[in-house]
Order: sequence, then C-alpha cells, then structure tokens
Amino acid sequence: MISDAPPHPSSGASELRQRFEQLALNLWWTWQPEVIELFRAVDADVWREANHNPIALLHRYGGDELDRRIDALALRSRVDFWYRHLQEYLTSEETWCAARSGPLAAAMIAYFSTEFGIHESLPLYSGGLGTLAGDYLKSASELGLPVVGVGLFYANGYFHQHVDGTGWQREEYGKTDISALPLVHAAAADGSALTVDVQCGNNTIHAGVWLAHVGRTRLLLIDSDLPANLPPLRELTARLVRHSRTRGGAGLLRPRPAWFAPPVDPPDETVDRDARLAVQRRPDGRRLRQRLLHSDSWGPVSAKTRMSMDAHPSTDCPGPLTRRARSDPPGAADQSGRRSDA
Repeated sequence: MISDAPPHPSSGASELRQRFEQLALNLWWTWQPEVIELFRAVDADVWREANHNPIALLHRYGGDELDRRIDALALRSRVDFWYRHLQEYLTSEETWCAARSGPLAAAMIAYFSTEFGIHESLPLYSGGLGTLAGDYLKSASELGLPVVGVGLFYANGYFHQHVDGTGWQREEYGKTDISALPLVHAAAADGSALTVDVQCGNNTIHAGVWLAHVGRTRLLLIDSDLPANLPPLRELTARLVRHSRTRGGAGLLRPRPAWFAPPVDPPDETVDRDARLAVQRRPDGRRLRQRLLHSDSWGPVSAKTRMSMDAHPSTDCPGPLTRRARSDPPGAADQSGRRSDA
C-alpha cells in the first residue's frame, strides 16, 4: 500500500525549517494567496527566477540560513500560523463529503488524466484540460472527497523554443530536477519504492510511481524512466507531447496499492468515444443506448461496457464526430433534434 502520511521534512532541521518544508511540499499552497505571498516575501528575486517554486527557496537557503532570513524579515509568526492552518485543514473532519455524503467517503475515486495542471512549477500540463484536471483535485480536496489522481511524470518537462537563422522554430528539452519538485517515491507495503508493470504490445513497461500531495487529495505519477526498461520505453513518458502513446495505460496498473481499488477500470477515451458516437449517431441511437444500459444480459465485461456507454469524456479539441461543422448556421438541428446554439 502507499502511505497516507505527508512527505517527511529533512531530518535534523530546525522546527522552523521543517514547518516551511511542510508548507512547500503540500500543493495546498497553490490556491492559498496568503501562503504564496509568504513565499514571495522570503526572497522575491529567487521566487521569480525559480518560476514561483518554494522548494527552490529551500535549496537557496540551506541549513540555518533560512531561519536567519525569516527572522530578519519578521516572518516567523506567519510561517507558524499557516503551518498550523494546514495541519488543521488536513485533519479536519468537517467537510462537505462528511456532512452530506458520508458513504462516499468510504469509496475511492480515481481520476485518470495525461495532464494535471496544479501549478506552473510542476510541468505536467500544456493546456486547458490539464488545468481542469488540476482544479478537480483541488476541488475534491476542499470538499473532502476521496479522490486520487493518476497521471504521467514528464521527465523533460517543458521545452524551450527559439527561432533559428532560417526562421524555423526549434525546441530544446532539458531534464527536470526532481529534487526541486514536491514529489516523493510512493512506497510499497515493505517500504521499498513502488513499481508497477504495464503491458504495452509485446513489451512490459516497468514504471516507478511518484506521489504528490494536493491538499487532502493525492496525485500518483507514472514514470517509465527505469533501468529495467529498454531505452525507447524509458523515454515513453519523457515528453508531454507523446502522451497519446500511453493514453489509457494508467488504468491497467498492476499491482495496485491496497487503498486504491476503484470498482471499474476507466475506458480508453479514444476507442470508447468512437463506439459511443457510432451508437448515438444512429437514428435509433437514443433508444438503443437506453436498451443496452438497462439490459440484464451483459456478460463478464458488463461493468466496463456499461461505464463506456454512459461516460462522457472530454477531448482536447473538437473533431468531426464531436462537434457540428462550423459552417452550420446558428440554430441548425442535428438528427437528434438538438440545436447547435443550445
């Protein structure tokens, strides 16, 4: 299983530094403007140069230097206040889920996405859907919902681009410094670093798992950069632009941690979207869909098939099957009678 405890601060560090580390290691701060202002107040120049990454502040001020800096700026009381606020937030049972939907707290909700936009200092997203996925985790934390995000770790992060002498855009990828990210190795039951296997064609991908705390929720990130993999497979999760090659793979992880047991594997978005739309575009699609959903003769894959038929995943951009042609005039109706301006 994976430990539910927050990441441990540096051993032997002062109490002030440990509290600062706890604030930096839990991404709860990303939607707390006052905590962001606290980080900026420590050193505005380092904060800006490090892309607003509080862990970079810890690296810049080692040992007791951080304590002296915080005391010189009279920030100790603010660090103590927000540390206590974080601890109260994490341990409080007065949440929406506890008050309005107690049975749901006993379940486990898995949110699969190839992108999670938590903050710019954690380069795991490139667009609106990544930001949306990150907001889902933050909202789940505020509501007290037992949500776990499952995504991919992109070791190369974002690329830097420039225009060469011929006028062409060129990209240069670097290597993400994991020590500067709020990530820890997810631990297996015996305390060792957790690894999982994903079958990909004729190959088995061995992957490590990184763990990030997003308030009360957790985010698991799959990383294929392990020595046990062949070089091409080690680079499979390296760059964000390659995420389509591993779409749906996170849903097939084995073994799963003991606490991570969603009732159904999420369907592959692309394949099942096309299957659903093939049904929905038929003249009798609505009746057929209802008949399939309420049928009692489904067989061994009933749960996954039923979820596929009744799920509505979003896509990165509109396609010919998911959006009417832009040339259609406003108010035009499709076969189902739905108007395009509805």
